[in-house]
Amino acid sequence: MEAPICPIHGVALKMEVRKTPTPGPYLYCKLAAQEGTDCPDMSLAEWKKKAAEQNSAEMREIAEGEGGTVRGAGTVRMNLHAPTMSLDHGEPSQDQTTQLYTIPDTPAELTEDPRTGLALIPVPEEFSKPMAKLFSGDPLLHFVASIEKMDHKKSFEKGLMVISTYCIYILDPKGSLLRAMEISNIQKIWSSLDSTTEESNDDLVMAFIVPTEFDMTIRCPDSAAQIQSIIDIVKVIYHWKKNKELEVVDMDAEAIMSQTQVKKTPHWKPEMMFVHNKVQLYKRLEQHNQNDTSLEYIRLDHDPRTGLELVTIPKSHDYLFKGGPFRTEREPLLHYFGLCDKMTHKLGYEKRFCLLTNSCLYLAEKKGKIERCTPIREMAHVKYDGTTLVCSVPKEFDMILEFENAEDVPVVLNILQRVYRLKQGTALSCEQQADVGTCQLKPPPKWKLEVRPVLTRKNLVDHLKEKGIKPTDRQIAHMLDLLDKS
Repeated sequence: MEAPICPIHGVALKMEVRKTPTPGPYLYCKLAAQEGTDCPDMSLAEWKKKAAEQNSAEMREIAEGEGGTVRGAGTVRMNLHAPTMSLDHGEPSQDQTTQLYTIPDTPAELTEDPRTGLALIPVPEEFSKPMAKLFSGDPLLHFVASIEKMDHKKSFEKGLMVISTYCIYILDPKGSLLRAMEISNIQKIWSSLDSTTEESNDDLVMAFIVPTEFDMTIRCPDSAAQIQSIIDIVKVIYHWKKNKELEVVDMDAEAIMSQTQVKKTPHWKPEMMFVHNKVQLYKRLEQHNQNDTSLEYIRLDHDPRTGLELVTIPKSHDYLFKGGPFRTEREPLLHYFGLCDKMTHKLGYEKRFCLLTNSCLYLAEKKGKIERCTPIREMAHVKYDGTTLVCSVPKEFDMILEFENAEDVPVVLNILQRVYRLKQGTALSCEQQADVGTCQLKPPPKWKLEVRPVLTRKNLVDHLKEKGIKPTDRQIAHMLDLLDKS
């Protein structure tokens, strides 16, 4: 009997003996865990029964003259609309975001995967020959570079690292597969990036700790940027797949090399994991958008009370806010997200995330912890010049923010002015002035941080319905008497 074929991936199903729910042989698809798709998973007896029923139905159709079923035409094509994530296995079975994806006119124009925000890159010309066999057809790639892989004897051999939507691949210089590892199986990353100094000239080493298989240690001589890129990309994909942050541990290079378990397990051999292409991604994004059109608030791209655009925290940073009011699944009502430098009362600067909602200005530390929440309605005066923004808050204490781009200042200023008018019914006092004057940057003795609630897009729609404002209405002048000043 021929091995049964997975109707989604077109590959032969694997067989294993299980004790539950009924002892006996079971069929499963080896790619199901990688993609979280609804592949067949049934006992051999169930499969035989279904196969017999299907054959009987096909014979009846042919006998009745309805054209029958075309058989012997090769494997079934992949179901491009299969869900991409599965929470049952710690990986998303479908996109959990309620955001509509912005997609171009054609698959070829995709320059990033909107599910993660990671850039899509073509196969580099210098690697086109060794990658031709395993990575053809416009694959979804995020990283390609030469590296050196450590073997169990602690020696290094040259190789090629490729990072796709789900996996990390290691090829030898001729393109043969040495390792294919699912990113969701990684437990930790060990890195000597912060431990290696320029004076020591030590090679930069990192390791992927994979208890379910065996670890993988690589080095990138004199390339800190390459190590950092690998870590950043893998962390984003891991968070998208597992909905939690991947731990990165700073270690000395020698400690990494001595403590990683890179010896292959008995009878192990590399097995290629499926690589998606742009056409498949495009169809999945289209399907996601079509499925979500029934959610009214999903298409709301602005607050009609102020006309301000609604934005989301980039995928590359949203994992930092997973435990607070700005976590992605809440769909927080957010008008601005960006980086700035906050001046301290000692006149130094600290890097902070700046977030603006329909009521407050939030400052968050680099790990996402909120350290300041100031109601915009309590601002008395704003000064600005170039990349500098000075907010006077008499009831708390002032803040001086330096933004990375001068273009961000008028954007932030516009949001502050519109929200202030929404809350207070009057204009916010603003002045373009280089001299910041005397500011009180030190918190008063009895000041305590109070993190105000962050509304969601659904909260906004419910409020608009209650006030009789259409979510699609951009004309706000005649609605001023309906504005909620609470």
